[in-house]
Amino acid sequence: MKKIVSLFLILIFIISAVSCSRTADAVMTPETDATAAVTTEASMTETTAEPTAESTTETTKDNKGHFKFNPKVCSPMMTEIMGEKMRDAWFSLIDAVYAGENTFECADDETYKWMMGQFPCLCLPVIEGLITYGDDYDHPVKNGVAEFNYNVPPEEVRQKIDEFGKMVEEILNDNLRDDYDDMEKALALYEYFHKNYEYDYDTSDELNKHDVDYLTAMRVFNERKGICCEISTAYSFLLTEAGVDATTMSGSRSYDSAGHQWSYVRIGGKCYHIDPTYAICYKDSLKLAYFMMDDDKREEEDFYDRSTFYMTCCYATEFDRPCYPAEDKKYEYLWDNTFVSMDHESHKIYCRVIDDNGDEAEKVEEY
Repeated sequence: MKKIVSLFLILIFIISAVSCSRTADAVMTPETDATAAVTTEASMTETTAEPTAESTTETTKDNKGHFKFNPKVCSPMMTEIMGEKMRDAWFSLIDAVYAGENTFECADDETYKWMMGQFPCLCLPVIEGLITYGDDYDHPVKNGVAEFNYNVPPEEVRQKIDEFGKMVEEILNDNLRDDYDDMEKALALYEYFHKNYEYDYDTSDELNKHDVDYLTAMRVFNERKGICCEISTAYSFLLTEAGVDATTMSGSRSYDSAGHQWSYVRIGGKCYHIDPTYAICYKDSLKLAYFMMDDDKREEEDFYDRSTFYMTCCYATEFDRPCYPAEDKKYEYLWDNTFVSMDHESHKIYCRVIDDNGDEAEKVEEY
């Protein structure tokens, strides 16, 4: 079970060489309501947010949001997929970390192993590698109490979480405003990723030769680069911190079985695919073809077979979990456009598009 995370991530990418280049004939890919609630320990908290202080996107008068970092988040979709027992064990673990303890409440051994294997990387990536399984891996839970070990002193773990929290707050408050709806938050962070992070072609090439053991969303935040599993996890995490119901989605291409991972959101009660890796790959422009896609569009872009899709992690493939089809085409009007800026006050997105004569033209879309 200790190998669940690394095996799961490697499986996505090792199948074939991956790139962000696109030709006219084929694409080679790199490797509940509008205020969807974020699950916290005892309640569902709602937030809103969006774009960068330096971006062309309009912001509030002080160019700031007022988001507060929450170390205990888990999106509603992830809770529905993984179960409340696992979410509650995760929150109990975080409480233990902040108390400097090494035991926490957990229902059973299976809950412990899946939670320890999946929640740190998805729900609080900074903690990944700082803590690990307890000494008794086979039977870690005794009388409803589980043990874990620290890889560094407990006070150092708390310090790193606090430092990470300040960074998360800065990203959200520089790029989002308090009155943004969830789509606006998603678009603003999509633009932020485009401007601030790079695709890591070296690691992508290395994965085609052998396994690597350093894939984590923290590389995106610290080194400002990553591959699709790291990029989508970082993007989904920031959305969750901003109050958007977000997780990750994985799938394989129909013609060569190459694996890929992207983000998945539930906004206004509808589900959509968002691929932030493509926001990063096309540095000359921010194409919206990969933003707020339905299943048909996700399958059309790069030929990802919807029968291979699974959400959050491989847990969703091994147990009977809810199904979340993306069937809404509400944002189809954006897909042929290149993003320029967004004006929240007038609910307009300014774009560039190629007209019938093959010339680039300005276009304004209302939302």
